[in-house]
Amino acid sequence: MKNKILSLLFVAIAMIVSTSAFADNETVASLGGSVTFVVNTTDDNGNANAAGYQWEIRNSSGTPIQTFSDNSSSATVDFTTANGYEAGVYTIWVQFEDGNGCLSDPISRTITINDSSWNLAGATNLTTCSLLTVYDSGNSSNPDETKFNVTIASAFGTYTVVYEVGGVEFTESNYTSGSTITVAHNSTTPDVTGVFTNTGDSNKDVIVKVTSVTDSNGFVVPLETTDRYTVVVNPRPTITF
Repeated sequence: MKNKILSLLFVAIAMIVSTSAFADNETVASLGGSVTFVVNTTDDNGNANAAGYQWEIRNSSGTPIQTFSDNSSSATVDFTTANGYEAGVYTIWVQFEDGNGCLSDPISRTITINDSSWNLAGATNLTTCSLLTVYDSGNSSNPDETKFNVTIASAFGTYTVVYEVGGVEFTESNYTSGSTITVAHNSTTPDVTGVFTNTGDSNKDVIVKVTSVTDSNGFVVPLETTDRYTVVVNPRPTITF
């Protein structure tokens, strides 16, 4: 009998599209999304269609998360928290049994599940006064800094957060979900002193806005709902003799 030649080719069809580029043996998915994996089997005895398939997905520690077997050469996986998934790296394994009862070598593919979404949190619209030459940092009714945090669903690792304060851009590297970002109103690196100075006759609105959140795999995490809040800067009063 001729030696049987068995080849398997993975094709991943992403139901939720990721823009990250990975090697051919990797698949990127979003938490809460679905991916359909398809294996194509051929052998020179013509028994590929009378087959069984064993599928297994393991986490980065090698612990099985899902195991299933059937006669289908495709499997749709729902990467939901209800199914035991969180953001991180997984491996899907599949093995094929042909009509002769012969097993293929198992093959595998790496799956990276990225975070589902992020929100700006830990901040509310606040009111402050225009910067003074001698700054009154001890006046609680005149906040001298703005604080917020970014909460990332099922976060793992660190992130790069890009945000703007009154149009001045900041970058926070190695950011951990939920940690506090503080911007002093008299900061000069970058310089926002002009942003929080108001010499006009009416209130000045300063928008604090997160423009992007990127994880360590280069995946841009999508926004869920809230990406900005407002700091109202009251005008500087005048006094004369």
